[in-house]
Amino acid sequence: MYGEDTDRALELLYALFACQYNVAERARKDIAQYGLGMSEFAMLDVLYHKGSMPLTRVASRMHLSGGSTTYITDRLEKRGLIRRRVCSEDGRRQYAELTMEGRQLFQEIFPKHADEIRKTFHALSPNEQEEITFLLQKLSASLSARVNLKDIGILSTQGDLNDKNCDNLS
Repeated sequence: MYGEDTDRALELLYALFACQYNVAERARKDIAQYGLGMSEFAMLDVLYHKGSMPLTRVASRMHLSGGSTTYITDRLEKRGLIRRRVCSEDGRRQYAELTMEGRQLFQEIFPKHADEIRKTFHALSPNEQEEITFLLQKLSASLSARVNLKDIGILSTQGDLNDKNCDNLS
């Protein structure tokens, strides 16, 4: 209708949208049984697997605005699952880290969630899962503004913006 290349691209777009919706809905339902939203779970996941980090880096990894990150951090902090720490070298810099309760909760629920995700992709063979992962990462990298900004020297290739190490947290 719009040309072979455009029609194929549109079909791919619609297939991606439908698949993303179905996968996200399964993940959302699984996570909800633990009293968490997707973004809350994602923050716990990042902090569990990557450790304490600046809230700006958490926001970047989760593709969230600063305001959304603050909202999620506040909710998890009120539940006693994470805490904020201030860098003593730069008081403007806040780090987030899991509390013992947050670590214990995540250790309890993540294996169950990971198994649910495994079941979500059962229709694909291991080779197909690897192939689709590679193709989606390739597409994402080609569209990423961060890649383009790095290429022209606006973003550092040494890490996230404003991500100096701070060993002195209070």
